[in-house]
Amino acid sequence: MKNILFVIHTDDIKKIDFVKKLSLSLRKKKADVKIFLMSRGVKYSDKLKDYGFVSLCSRNAQEFSVQQIPEVEFASQYRLSEMIQEADMILPII
Repeated sequence: MKNILFVIHTDDIKKIDFVKKLSLSLRKKKADVKIFLMSRGVKYSDKLKDYGFVSLCSRNAQEFSVQQIPEVEFASQYRLSEMIQEADMILPII
């Protein structure tokens, strides 16, 4: 099984919708999809929680007043580095 990591920096809704569609396709092919949100991307944590395992930068969440969501891991940049090491493929969405 492939371990796919999306690293999302943007709040561009077209790019967020692209991630949703691609995540669904990858999950149908039994890929393990993980999503890490940072910068303005943290604003979409509630919209992406059903498309894979979602983590976000807790510092950016505080900056953009994003509230804790039970299905979403509030994490650090160190956690992102761990996710990168575990990933077979990394897709940055800027």
